[in-house]
Amino acid sequence: MPEEDASRRRAVTQERGTRSLVIGFIVIGALWFLSSKLWDMYLLRQVWPPLPRQTEGLSVVSTLDRRGAYDRNLFRVVISEGSARAELTNFGWDSIFSGHHGALTSEGVGSTIRSAISLDSDTGYAMLAPLLAAEVRTEMGDPNAYSSVNDLTGIDTELPLSAEEKKLKRVPRRRKSLRELLTHFEDDPSARKAKEASGSTEGGTGSEHSVEHGLAIPGEVLVQTCPVVLDTRHFVSGSVEEHPEAILGGKTYSIWLDLTPEGRSRFYQWSRTHANEHLLLILNKEIVANGRIAMTMDVSKWEITNLKDGVAAHKLVDYINSHQSTH
Repeated sequence: MPEEDASRRRAVTQERGTRSLVIGFIVIGALWFLSSKLWDMYLLRQVWPPLPRQTEGLSVVSTLDRRGAYDRNLFRVVISEGSARAELTNFGWDSIFSGHHGALTSEGVGSTIRSAISLDSDTGYAMLAPLLAAEVRTEMGDPNAYSSVNDLTGIDTELPLSAEEKKLKRVPRRRKSLRELLTHFEDDPSARKAKEASGSTEGGTGSEHSVEHGLAIPGEVLVQTCPVVLDTRHFVSGSVEEHPEAILGGKTYSIWLDLTPEGRSRFYQWSRTHANEHLLLILNKEIVANGRIAMTMDVSKWEITNLKDGVAAHKLVDYINSHQSTH
């Protein structure tokens, strides 16, 4: 029958059209999946240059504190009253000031820097920073890390050194050599008293940054010395979630941070060889959040949970959202 033939032809045409449409979707999906995988491979194999060390803005640094190696870690991350801080451990201090890397790493120089921290924490930590950075690079496998530190290493300070400067109310920040500052604190009577006091007191140096079992390192010094994994440009946006108060604790917060493709690549590459180490998020010299790398993380959204400081969490997310990256 003509009507039956026409109906059959329409059915066959519709079936072919549906099949072509389905095949088209499958092909498009396969091409998208393949292209995304190739893009992922490109990003994850990309060799990225080291990031600049910027004390302003957001920097994410690693403290290289491997879990299971507590007695041989340079740093220890301590959570106190909801805030995180990084301490230089006794092992870390002794690794620097053991005398194995020249005269500037002697125990006596270490004692002088301790007394400097107690009298002028900004200058004292600035003196410690190049030596700490060298030890971090040594920890990461650079056998020549200490070769860049010498008597002429420049230290920015506002400390008055000359008789004329001591008469001024305020000395402008300028650069002095590490040796000049060491000599100043070695000769200064107040520094000698501080050195004697620190030698007789376990743990502290008298500085506001000192703690009982280690030396707390300020955020700006961590940025200058520790590996910088990510910075402001590697975040697209963020959000905060507040969790109800638990029976044995107060409110906690989770943050989600969306990464750029480069940020995702850098994060993956770092996490692949640094599992179980802490990352500290430092915003304008202040540690505002911390997270531990639980495993290799190939993600475009980074989740950090169990944060106690809601003000700091919101400050971090607000900063990221106001500096949205388009990369």
